[in-house]
Amino acid sequence: MGGYGITDAVAAANVVRNLGTVTIAPVGGGSQSCTTAQFITALTALGAFAQTASVMKCTWDYAGNNDISDTGFGALEISGCIIETFTDTGGQYIVRVTSPSTGTGAGGIHEYVNHGAGYVPGWRRVYT
Repeated sequence: MGGYGITDAVAAANVVRNLGTVTIAPVGGGSQSCTTAQFITALTALGAFAQTASVMKCTWDYAGNNDISDTGFGALEISGCIIETFTDTGGQYIVRVTSPSTGTGAGGIHEYVNHGAGYVPGWRRVYT
């Protein structure tokens, strides 16, 4: 009889949506910058908030992905990043971006937390 571990249970319950490898360029390629609002719109279009949690890997393409310009701590380059989203049915969400070891914002873990306008949505660096 085969085992049924936690990863099997998560996969069976379809708790985390794997969006695979993506390109995020809401304002076009060419290493242009986008705002957080444009970034969130692009994630929404990919289906990142259609389930409680999702994960994706941005292509390693500096010219193909945009940087996020309004983080409050400088530009965040998303080329090569891992992006995870967590949401509920009320529209609140957290986006976690783990940066690769090179590029702008390299080697960091960044979170965008939005629990509604009354809770001051914004970016924070969790690890640098």
